[in-house]
Amino acid sequence: MTTKAITLEAPGASGRKFYTVEIEQGSDGAFTVNYRYGAVGGSVKSGTKTPTPVRIEAAQAIYDALVTDKMNGSSHYVAVGQSATEFERPALAATNAEAIKCRPSRLLNDVDPDVVMSLAADDDWWVQIKHDGDRVQLHFTERRVTLFSGRSGKLRGCPKPIAEAVKLVGNDGSHVLDGELVGDVLWLFDVFEVSGRDMTGLPYHQRHRWLMQYEAVMPSQAVKIVHAAESQRAKAALIVAAKKAHAEGVVFVNRNAPYEPGRPNKGGNNLRWKFRASASLIVAEHHPAKNSLDVMLADGTRIGSVTMIGKARPPVGTVVDIEYLYCQGSLIQAVFKGVRADVPPEDCTRAQLQFKDGVDPNA
Repeated sequence: MTTKAITLEAPGASGRKFYTVEIEQGSDGAFTVNYRYGAVGGSVKSGTKTPTPVRIEAAQAIYDALVTDKMNGSSHYVAVGQSATEFERPALAATNAEAIKCRPSRLLNDVDPDVVMSLAADDDWWVQIKHDGDRVQLHFTERRVTLFSGRSGKLRGCPKPIAEAVKLVGNDGSHVLDGELVGDVLWLFDVFEVSGRDMTGLPYHQRHRWLMQYEAVMPSQAVKIVHAAESQRAKAALIVAAKKAHAEGVVFVNRNAPYEPGRPNKGGNNLRWKFRASASLIVAEHHPAKNSLDVMLADGTRIGSVTMIGKARPPVGTVVDIEYLYCQGSLIQAVFKGVRADVPPEDCTRAQLQFKDGVDPNA
């Protein structure tokens, strides 16, 4: 019995191609994740991601990872048919025939811990919560919504509640928005364009003011705005609250800075302060007897194991986000945070690791 299914389509070399993913429940109550693909109207190939049936939690995790991989891949798969109710079909080009493209994103450097106190005391620097999700860029063009992965620039599916909320407040203008996708909630923290007007040259406090006005008319909880703490007292309170809530960290933002894509060689006008270290790593192997997995770097170096208490293990080869205290040969106090569909495997390098005493023993 099929309990969940989605059909994706994309342009092919000689027409359109499709990819269908299904969760099937067997007579014994266990589940399998199966797939079919091929050219629309042509021959069909099929297979399974679960040679051995699994529990529904594991099946759902495998299903989600496979669908995300296809929708974020170079083929630009999008949901169609009945399953399209879950996702918005993107507007791949405007009526002027110019392709919609993801703009270069701003990437953050880590803040020097020695300057945290001085930044918190500086009125030109605001503090915001750093949400733990996937960096995305949303384009609203001619009443259609297109969502890109902010780091890779690849097209991805936009959850319907987000697309519908943006359409309700977008009127006929075009918007290009920068944010973090956490589950099915889009947290917006910057804006590139409003009704064809380039906003990137304006100081951040003006861009953020537009976002706050956007929030005032937003009827849905699917789209939220990342608020900023401006006063010294508010910044201190936000940092304390973020730590108590076990947030990933906070971001220091220069209120007077324009939007500058890319990552500076050092410093910058947007600096992140992570309360614990995190790294994007690749699932190397599932433990045969325990609900745990080994993780590795892009070069194949294994650097630790992670116990998956109450969570399904993502498939081998999946890029995952791992939080840890520090690395000392292997990761200490490693905790699985989630799948990182927006991070390519080649970015899982040793350079991102935090070592005890700040020194890489292999350097």
